[in-house]
Amino acid sequence: MCKWLDSFTFSLRYLALCFTVF
Repeated sequence: MCKWLDSFTFSLRYLALCFTVF
């Protein structure tokens, strides 16, 4: 669960970064 949550957070962070770049 913790690992999944970490992965989700990482994905969200990546998405935010993409959004910031765009």
